[in-house]
Amino acid sequence: MHMSTRKPTARPHRARRAWALATVLAVAIPAILGINGAFAATIKPGKYSGPESFQGFKSTTEFVTFTVDKSKTKVKKLRLVPFVPNKCGSGGPPPKETSKTAKIKNGKFTGLVKELATNGTVIAKGKVSGTFKAGGKVTGSVKTTLPQLPHCNATLQFSAKVKKGH
Repeated sequence: MHMSTRKPTARPHRARRAWALATVLAVAIPAILGINGAFAATIKPGKYSGPESFQGFKSTTEFVTFTVDKSKTKVKKLRLVPFVPNKCGSGGPPPKETSKTAKIKNGKFTGLVKELATNGTVIAKGKVSGTFKAGGKVTGSVKTTLPQLPHCNATLQFSAKVKKGH
């Protein structure tokens, strides 16, 4: 009968596993909670404004505007000035616009602007998606939807920056 004389082994792999798990949790928990120092450093609170562009042409009359709160976690007062842009154009006084607060997550946000007729009917929608960049800048797109005129829908680009002094 052959008996194996096996030496008891230390379990250093457990310590490595515990260290690896601690490292993963240190990275994952802040990410899950939406806390990320790198993104927070690029986001500046204040009022942002910048032109829209379509097919490479930058507008001098149509702008995206919004405010980032002091906590750097929300976009408020999102507007498409003077109206939700489209491929067909528009005229007359700008209709009423509404938007809800958009959350900033991982340095990005998506918000919806609605234009309303006097009777409350939605005339147009603009889905605004933006990514914060260094130096108080944001780049993104505006995807517009006109329920009654789908051939006028458009996707435009925009760039905005925080106003100095904020």
